[in-house]
Amino acid sequence: MSPDAALEEGEPDQRVDELTVERSALFDKASTEHGLSADEQQRLHAIELELDECFTARRRQRAARDLHRFARDGVSRTRALSTDDSPGGQVPPRVRYLTRVGEEKPFAFAVNRRDFRLVSDKSLWAHESHNWLLAADSGSAFAHRTGDSYYSTDDGKALFTQTAVPAPAEQVR
Repeated sequence: MSPDAALEEGEPDQRVDELTVERSALFDKASTEHGLSADEQQRLHAIELELDECFTARRRQRAARDLHRFARDGVSRTRALSTDDSPGGQVPPRVRYLTRVGEEKPFAFAVNRRDFRLVSDKSLWAHESHNWLLAADSGSAFAHRTGDSYYSTDDGKALFTQTAVPAPAEQVR
């Protein structure tokens, strides 16, 4: 059973539990018998790969669920700003800009939240959840963030870079 199929059936935790039990048994065997056979080592490697795929699929599922929870009919819900020691007791709003790799001008932005809008017309373009970038129209994951870079889910190539600056007053509203 593939990890995605397990998630679709609503049994990701059960599959992860089965794999971790099997992995633990292999670890115990390795420690008591001073190693594993070649077949057992291959199985251990396959288990670890499938666990990684299960966790990745589960993060994608959560990200897709968040997209629907935080956006309604293409209009993002507002979130309150948290407070800190800054004047007025609020964190100054920040804008995160996305720039395509190899280009200089940003094409999308997000103001203190995870909904990215296009610079050209301010339409909702994507939503970020758990470091996954999801298409606003379909909810499908197309990029994953590591640090300030976003990488394609298809081939792992760098797609975008992110920069953050204080928000101009007209973008906060």
